[in-house]
Amino acid sequence: MNGWQELDPAQAQAALSQDPELVLLDVRTEGEYGQYRIKGARLLPIQELEARIGELAPQARYLVTCEHGMRSSAACEYLRAQGFTQVANLRGGVAHWAQMGLPLETTPAAGGPGAQGTCGVARPGRKGVLGSLRSWLGGEAAGKRERG
Repeated sequence: MNGWQELDPAQAQAALSQDPELVLLDVRTEGEYGQYRIKGARLLPIQELEARIGELAPQARYLVTCEHGMRSSAACEYLRAQGFTQVANLRGGVAHWAQMGLPLETTPAAGGPGAQGTCGVARPGRKGVLGSLRSWLGGEAAGKRERG
């Protein structure tokens, strides 16, 4: 048992439409997010998660996604360890969502990649924290997860 829910795209779409308080957290890079995203997704790249954890409310409900579900799974694991109790992962990520024919926003976000719908202010030049997350999540296994 991993400590969080795994939702397939249909379940995720239903949850998002039924729960206006559910936060869709996209942990992909700004470039990936700028190309396409699920409507309403808030960008918080996994490389910045540890440094920006204070921007997230531990009592909120989160549905976490990435491209294929691996980075978001690692993010769910990290969030749970930080005391976030209502966390779910989009199984298969945005790619599976698109494969199921569900809608994506493909227009550029206002002001460039990641400018609209972001979770806080992007910090150009800030070093990522994947090294710390990789260490925390168990070294080589986390390296495989981040490529998800």
